[in-house]
Amino acid sequence: MKRLLLVLLVGCQAKAPPPKAVTELRVPLPEGWVASGSNDRLLAGPRGRSLVSFESKPMALPGIDALVSAVEAQKATSIERIEGPRFVAARYTLEAHDAFVGVKSVGARTVWCASLPAATDAELSTSLGVCRDIELRPGD
Repeated sequence: MKRLLLVLLVGCQAKAPPPKAVTELRVPLPEGWVASGSNDRLLAGPRGRSLVSFESKPMALPGIDALVSAVEAQKATSIERIEGPRFVAARYTLEAHDAFVGVKSVGARTVWCASLPAATDAELSTSLGVCRDIELRPGD
């Protein structure tokens, strides 16, 4: 399994121009998958197809009920709640398409993952696993 390093810049509080601290994340991509940056997001999937987007946010991990409520507000159906260590996700159907949104707590930040249209059921499961397994890179 290939590991991708995602580098995130986090500003520090200071009166002088703030120095930037670097946080590196390991995103475990399955064999044959690639990732590319797009604005403030990372997109990943098999070569030529983006199946999941990742976005880092300086906020706390939401509770599963709050995440499911947000999905329900979009008129989603068949919502499956998924919880794990420092991870919550909702897999659902919206307008006849299966999708998911997941959030992984990593250090002081969260990484928000969302499926992109046209993913198969197996690809959704794989994408959820990638989101769940994101971790901080061990220090050198």
